[in-house]
Amino acid sequence: MSLIQDALKRKREEEALLPPKETTPEPAPIAEPKFPLTEKAPKPPSNRIPLLLIALIVLLLVGLGLRKLWQTPSKPIAPKPLPTIGVENPVEPPEPPPPPVEPADNWPDLQLTGFASAGGRQRVVINGKMLSVGQHIAAVRVVEIGDGQVVIEYRDEQRTLYANDP
Repeated sequence: MSLIQDALKRKREEEALLPPKETTPEPAPIAEPKFPLTEKAPKPPSNRIPLLLIALIVLLLVGLGLRKLWQTPSKPIAPKPLPTIGVENPVEPPEPPPPPVEPADNWPDLQLTGFASAGGRQRVVINGKMLSVGQHIAAVRVVEIGDGQVVIEYRDEQRTLYANDP
């Protein structure tokens, strides 16, 4: 215990030799500003603006890159054929040759199911196939299309089909 008491005694002696501490500092005098009070003080140059611009550019480039990665390639759309407007006789592909003639004298079974008109040309529907004058179905050629009837030819023999026939 004597060690602690000796240390406290030395501490008190040293404090008695030191000058007293100042408790409150004196305020510094206010200096006159170097610029008029109506103007704002010039701001020191800031390094934050270029850094912000660089960060913005980097974010923009990264965003565009990610957008391209996330995009799924779309399926190509086949171009649609343009409609023929104002064409009276559109060009049609060449007609295939008629099928070979059957040796029997019987006419093929044909049913007239409808009439149509497209581009100024009349057409008929026979056995579910749309035909115009000069086209063939089952070795039978369409000769003429009239109102409610169609003239067909098979082996140099002509017949007329009517819309009301069963």
